Amino acid sequence: MGKVCEIAKALKVGNQLRPLGNEAVPTIQAMRTMLEKRNLEFFLAEEPAQVDDTFVRRLENQIFESTEYLEEATDNLILKYFNSVQLWGGRTGRNIYVQGGGIEKNLSLEQYRKLAAVCRAGTSTSEIFAATENFLTNTKNIGIAFATKHTRFLTSINPLFRGLPIYDSIIATRLYQQKTVRAAHVIGYWNEMLEVSRKKSCDLIALERAIFNSLRSDG
Repeated sequence: MGKVCEIAKALKVGNQLRPLGNEAVPTIQAMRTMLEKRNLEFFLAEEPAQVDDTFVRRLENQIFESTEYLEEATDNLILKYFNSVQLWGGRTGRNIYVQGGGIEKNLSLEQYRKLAAVCRAGTSTSEIFAATENFLTNTKNIGIAFATKHTRFLTSINPLFRGLPIYDSIIATRLYQQKTVRAAHVIGYWNEMLEVSRKKSCDLIALERAIFNSLRSDG
């Protein structure tokens, strides 16, 4: 029995996405402050500067809604979308902005467009993962955990997957008892999550959130 199956047995999961909760607020607040200091655009920038749970939920929804329109988006909108995912992911994603010359030097919008295109139309987890690895190869100061935060949103419009889950330190250490987040484990995790979501007839993103919130509360 896989680890996802074991933990999912004790969880009630439907198709409604639960909020991240107030635990996410401080790290997103810190990330917002950093983006604002660098005059970088992101969704809901017009909202009050004090981040709360409502802002986090609205930001997540805005990213999901905007994913559909990335294919024809301008470079400015692509960058705004990228920044918004980074913001939602929290302050551990700051390196791409503060190291190696900043976002202009570290991120290729062309490579991000390529990743988005594969995430939209890819037909297997291995294909999505290969595109993710290619993006990482051509992007500096971002790791596999944050890359999967992007693929989570970018695959949300792919009818085969509807949001491949994030593989971060919470999943690696608390679910799989791994010391570090390793790219080699991503496909296995994705496939296991897909299998369990099908067996439980639940939304994949809702399953991801239920597991994440459960593991975080146990930490």
